[in-house]
Amino acid sequence: MTPPDDETRGPTKSVLVIADLYHSSPRIPVLAKYLKERGWNASIITPSITDLAHFNAPAMKDLEGIPIFQVGEPSIYESRKQKSRVAGRAHLLKGIQEKLDPTGTGGFRELTDRLYWKAYGIFNYPDPQKGWRMPGTEVALKIASGAKFDAVLSSSSPVTAHFIARAVSQELAIPWIAEFRDLWSQNHNTPFGPFMRWYTRRLEMTTLKNANAIVTVSPLWAKDLSKLHGKRVDCLTNGFDPQYYSPCPKLPGKFVITYTGQIYWGKQNPSLVLEAISSLVSEGSIKRESIELRFFGPKDKRLDVLVENFELTGIVRQFGVVPREESIARQCESGAVLLLAWDDPTQPGWVPLKLVEYLGCCNPILATGGSHDSIIAEILRKTSTGVLCSNRKETRETLLLWYDAYFSERWPVVRRNANEVRRYDFSEIARDYASLLNEVSKAGSHVIRTDV
Repeated sequence: MTPPDDETRGPTKSVLVIADLYHSSPRIPVLAKYLKERGWNASIITPSITDLAHFNAPAMKDLEGIPIFQVGEPSIYESRKQKSRVAGRAHLLKGIQEKLDPTGTGGFRELTDRLYWKAYGIFNYPDPQKGWRMPGTEVALKIASGAKFDAVLSSSSPVTAHFIARAVSQELAIPWIAEFRDLWSQNHNTPFGPFMRWYTRRLEMTTLKNANAIVTVSPLWAKDLSKLHGKRVDCLTNGFDPQYYSPCPKLPGKFVITYTGQIYWGKQNPSLVLEAISSLVSEGSIKRESIELRFFGPKDKRLDVLVENFELTGIVRQFGVVPREESIARQCESGAVLLLAWDDPTQPGWVPLKLVEYLGCCNPILATGGSHDSIIAEILRKTSTGVLCSNRKETRETLLLWYDAYFSERWPVVRRNANEVRRYDFSEIARDYASLLNEVSKAGSHVIRTDV
């Protein structure tokens, strides 16, 4: 592990972290682990983690020795979630949709998805963890009153974390850093109309008015947030934990490409890579028995339909959801890893967590879709870890080039820029976070950073 730098070395300080550990993993657990090396001990307040079976094992290891306070929601909120007529009818529509349109090829799915998420967003406004606010604030104030904390850090989503942190900061005069892993009012996936967007924007500005610092994970998001709030916003990206990436094992006998995670239809399109493989196999440029495309994530009927249409049965395989540690191992043992870029021009600042995790393994990254002007393409260029193919021609050419190189002495096809890749190492990101925590804690809770 990287030793502390002089700028972050000093007397041990404490930070109270307000975050939903289930949704903020692996970022918050890994940062809490590495911040300790930089002189900052974290204590974490989180909603109750009821689904421990799906809470990844690496996160549990990262959190060893870190005080965790799980705060449940009042029973009234739990019962409302279970008995809501609006949510119930939305779920009913989703069930009908799965029966009538299981592959998602018709307009019925789009309609039901839109209705579902609109009902979900209204019922759970401002977020699904809103019932956590009052008990979370009570516990946070009690803990912070009984111990000396040099800073409080809230990470969203859910945005309820910011309401709790604001109360602690104001009540006890503790400097506060508000972190956005996802945007709030500027999130283009928000299902609301113009009035609710305006209201949400005002709510965000009011809530964050006295935050001593704002952090986000994308440089473009940092610019958007800085413009909205009129203060400096720091970009501390997501990253990978080198502890879980072993040196690349011996490569398999066939050219194996691996995708890990869920496919977000309408935003991501696997057809580019499927069509490219299909055409190269059918023309004989790639041998059917020497290539395999693996998907690790929720099994998807729509993907099965595409595989059949492109005559890729036996080449493309779905393995279902696997533990996080196994997912990383499958990435490392592959010839290449696949990233489906976000085909949404309204979200140019989106940096997929999958991309920075892929940087941790030594295999080249094939990104398909999106734009060459995107931040994804920029990261791949700077780190020299892969290429983005925005169309069918580019995908075909890259696949054939990589396939031929894989079975020759020209492999690997990329020469990683170690210095650029290191920027996404969580142990390095923790150093920058510790510097920010030092700056904010020294300034005091009354100083607001406005140097945009």
